[in-house]
Amino acid sequence: MKKVWREPTLDEILNDPTLDTLLARDGISKDELNRIIDEAREMLARVPRSWEEGQEVFSSSISTEIPLLTFRMW
Repeated sequence: MKKVWREPTLDEILNDPTLDTLLARDGISKDELNRIIDEAREMLARVPRSWEEGQEVFSSSISTEIPLLTFRMW
C-alpha cells in the first residue's frame, strides 16, 4: 500500500503545538508571526503576474524589509 504525503497547510502549521514551543523559545509572539505573514501576503499580492524587465514591484507604502526570524539550533 502506497502512502501519499502532502505538505501541511499554513493553518495546520500555525495550530501545531510544536510551533508554540519554538516561538516561545525564540521570544516571538504569535501576533508578531501573524503580522509578518500578513505583510508577506500584502507584498506577494502586489507582484505582477507577468514580469517586465525593470518593472517596479513594490509600492513605497509597503516596507520591503521583513525582519528575519533567527532560530537557535542549540
